[in-house]
This record gives sequence, C-alpha cells and structure tokens, in this order.
Amino acid sequence: MNKPTVNELAEILNNLFPPNTAQEWDVVGLLATDSNQHVSKILLTIDPTLEVIKEAQSKNTQLIISHHPLSLIKDEVEPEKAHVKQCLKYLKESKISLYTAHTNADVAKTGVSFALAKTFGLENITEIDEAGFGCVGNLEKELKLEELILNIQEFLPATKSAIQVSGNLDKKIKKVAVCGGSGSFLLDKVREINCDVFITADLKHHAVSDNRDLNGPALISVSHWASEWPWLPVLAKELAEIFIAKNYEIEIEVSIIVTDPWTSSISIKS
Repeated sequence: MNKPTVNELAEILNNLFPPNTAQEWDVVGLLATDSNQHVSKILLTIDPTLEVIKEAQSKNTQLIISHHPLSLIKDEVEPEKAHVKQCLKYLKESKISLYTAHTNADVAKTGVSFALAKTFGLENITEIDEAGFGCVGNLEKELKLEELILNIQEFLPATKSAIQVSGNLDKKIKKVAVCGGSGSFLLDKVREINCDVFITADLKHHAVSDNRDLNGPALISVSHWASEWPWLPVLAKELAEIFIAKNYEIEIEVSIIVTDPWTSSISIKS
C-alpha cells in the first residue's frame, strides 16, 4: 500500500500554499503528532473545532487540513483559550496531525476566492489586488441583483446566518468581485475596478455606509464560513489529482459539520 507520511503530505501542501505567502500575523503549516505516521485518510474543514476533530477520530483519519488555525496567537496559553488546549490534547490522544492553510490559501491561484468565483459561474477571473486577495470576473449573462442573491442562496452551503445586501435589488449585475472571508479591506480596490457588486463576509458598518456615499458597487455580505467552504471540494479534487500522479492511496473527505458560529438570524421589524 503506497501511503505517504504526514511530512510528505506537508511538503505537497507547502508547495501548493507556500507558508511565506501567508500574512505575518498568521499561524499556518503543520502541527504534527507524529510526522512519520503514514496517512490513509484526510479530512478537510474550514474550522478545526473539537467536534470536527472527533469526527476525524471516528473516521480513522490521520490528517486534518483546515483553513482556519486553532488560534491566531502563537503558543496560546490564556485560560480563556482552554478550548484550544482541549483540541490539542484530543489531537495528540487520537494521533491526528493538523495542517493549516489560511491567508496563504487565500492568495493561491486556485485558493479560497477563486473557488468562490467559480461557484458563482464567473468567467475571465482575475485577481483584485497585486497581493492575490479577492477575484473579479463576469457572469455569463446579466442578472438583477435580486436574482444573483437567489443564486447565492442556492450555491452556498446552508447556515443560520443572514445574507445582508446594500444596493438596489433591480440593479443589473454583470461584473462581480468576490473575496472569501472578511473582505472590507478590499473595498477601495473594488471601487477602482468598477464592478457591479462585491460579495464577501463580515462587512463593517462604516465601510458599507462609506461605500454607499461614494456610489460604490452593490454589496452582499454572507456567512464567513459559507464564503470559504467552496474551496474545500476544489482542494479535494486538486489533492486527488496529485495523489493519483504519485500513486498514493489516500481517501479524502470534506467534513459535513457546519462550523458557522451563528445559531440564529432574526430580523428586527422596521
């Protein structure tokens, strides 16, 4: 049976998502319980929560590949982060290693925003900024903003989070910018490229208000988790092709657990 070690898989992932392309504040790379352990199964997830780790253990998984790190603080020791210690303990006891590709996966050519753009059927996809964050492309056919929102509801995984919109629902949409995860920092760039709408997550109040005052594009804010999830099937396919070429016998599975932290979405009457 041709099964690579954790270290050998980490080398493949480092080539796909070079750690030096991650932001300085980020925590990426391999957290190995046994770097020489042979891997027969990999579980992909956005968040390495305790529930996901337990799912991996129940499925006899040796490696979890996650988008978000356990913590964005290196060598986390604060008491309020006891859940991080609990996850680390469970990983060790279950002999499961964890590999994180975060901002280095955001800027990858086939990374998080690229996957989101492909999910919405965008064509002629290019990067929004020189660092590689965000993508922009064109819809095959022009849609009303309201129609695009209905497509988003269909194409993204279901969560309890609301889809928030700033813009006229009858506006014609052709050129679409996207950024998986928090994309407020790209709004100036998005306005420069004259797109019709920007789809991202975690848009801030003042950023949305300023965009409206500046006659910027329509804005759609979706679940952070849901905006990044489409990358997981893309990564699974990419890894499968690499493993076939190397004659590796590894099962790849995408976690079925929804790790979006919002549990309800309730509209206040106007």
